[in-house]
Amino acid sequence: MNLAGSSLRRRLLFAMASLVLLGMAITAIYLREISDSNWFDLTDRTLQAQARSLVHSYDPQAANPLAALPEEWRAAYARPGSAFGYTIYDRFLRPVESSASLRGRILPLNGLPRGDQQMGELVLNGPDSVPTLAVALPGGGVAIVSRSGIKSEILAESLIREDLEPILIFMLFGVLAMIVITMVCFQSLRPIVAASRDAANIGPYGRHKRIDISKLPIEVLPLVDAFNGALNRLEEAHDFQRRLTADAAHELRTPLSVLSLRLQRARMGEGLDWPEIITDLARMARLIDQMLDLSRKEASAASSEGLAEVNLSRTIREAAAIVLPLTEERGRTIELEVPARFTLHAGRADDLADMVRNLIENAVIHGQGTVRVALSDAGNGQARLTVADEGPTPPEGELLFIRFRRGDEQRPGSGLGLAIVRQVASAHGGSVRFREGPTTCLEVLLPATIEDYRPAAS
Repeated sequence: MNLAGSSLRRRLLFAMASLVLLGMAITAIYLREISDSNWFDLTDRTLQAQARSLVHSYDPQAANPLAALPEEWRAAYARPGSAFGYTIYDRFLRPVESSASLRGRILPLNGLPRGDQQMGELVLNGPDSVPTLAVALPGGGVAIVSRSGIKSEILAESLIREDLEPILIFMLFGVLAMIVITMVCFQSLRPIVAASRDAANIGPYGRHKRIDISKLPIEVLPLVDAFNGALNRLEEAHDFQRRLTADAAHELRTPLSVLSLRLQRARMGEGLDWPEIITDLARMARLIDQMLDLSRKEASAASSEGLAEVNLSRTIREAAAIVLPLTEERGRTIELEVPARFTLHAGRADDLADMVRNLIENAVIHGQGTVRVALSDAGNGQARLTVADEGPTPPEGELLFIRFRRGDEQRPGSGLGLAIVRQVASAHGGSVRFREGPTTCLEVLLPATIEDYRPAAS
């Protein structure tokens, strides 16, 4: 039976029904094996039952000692050639009566009871190995009973008839078990059906909905939790893209309006102010590049792809060299205090270089005096990177890490530099903060070993 793609209910019911049927088949086979392997014992049991019936009906004081014999046994003994027979001996062991089924023959005195025994041992007589059993009668006589033609198949049927009640109980239990299993299957799978309806209702206008896990079976909770988690991440990505689009539209509106005004003035004959136009275009281009860069970094934050061993000391020196022209243009200096080599075993070199460059640019553009960049071991498997200048600590503090947030709106910049710094630090399992003090100092902590790497949720 091909169960691939079939209903879970059908598979469970098929498995349980197969188990019940297998149990019934094993029971039947077991009974048959008992009859085959214990033929002698079963024969003894059958003759004992026959002998007890004869003893209980025997009355030595009556004119007809077997007058009380049950009618079914009387008929069985009366039929010539019947499989059942008996011979009665008096207390002097003289034969006094035989059943009509024996046709005048008498059963031999074999396996007589000894001592206090009521029944003797089972004996196989004659070439046909007819089983006989001796039983003591009231008044001192002995009865020999026989049952010819007893084979294992007959005894198996006899055993099944004797044990019919347990078998019927087992079958009834199997039927009840199937009913209960069916009810449990339908009841247990009902929450999954409800969960599928919840999932079907999730869409563009219902993206905040989630699958209710309060009534779900424990076995499917990991799958539903993973599905809800995927929906949460998709919603976060959607919200990020929506915020990014809204923020980009807001930030680009002003430079586009200024550029449009300049072009309108040129159209009216005032001439083109090319330096200002070039500056506006460069500002918009940088803003767009930073937004795309931030979007890329947030998209890859939860992934471990692209991680490799990074020499953080070299990355810092290269970033400082890139910012050096800006530093000289503003008459500032940079001091580096980094070891010859400081290795991060899990990092993205390009993202870390962007982080350091944005830190130094932020200090050069918004800070004062000398910019000092230091790298050291913070202990506990962490690297400490500090970028400090001689300007006062900004009162906004943590607010400056928000996208498009600037401490001084009159100064150049898009307000994305520190947002990129925090995103890169979080993506590497680290953190960034303003260190308390009279002068500005930004501190970044990064795990220095791959075992400590834990991508932070965006």
